[in-house]
Amino acid sequence: MANKLKNLLISIYRHAGFHICEECNLSEIGILVIDTEGFDFEIVKYALAMRSPPSIIHFETIHLNRSDRLESRKILSSRHYCIIESETDTLAYQSSLFHPSESR
Repeated sequence: MANKLKNLLISIYRHAGFHICEECNLSEIGILVIDTEGFDFEIVKYALAMRSPPSIIHFETIHLNRSDRLESRKILSSRHYCIIESETDTLAYQSSLFHPSESR
C-alpha cells in the first residue's frame, strides 16, 4: 500500500510539475524547495532529470533511509552540486553558481 501511494504521489508531482512549468512558460527552475515527508529524494531525482535542473535544491533528509541519503549525495555530486547538510535537511547548489570557473 505504501509503495502504491509513493508511486501515485510521484506521478502526480511529475504531471503537475510539467503542467506548472508549461502553464507559466518556465524553461527552468532556479530554486526548488521540497518537503514531502519522505518522498523528497524521488522528487530530487525527477528534478535532476529536467532539461535545466534547478540551480539550488533544498530538501528534507530526516525521513530518508541511510541508503537514499548516501545515494542523494552521490547523484548530486556527480551532477556538480556542492552539498551542505544538517541533521534534517540538505542544501545543494550547482558549483558553477558561486564558482564560475568550474564547468558543469
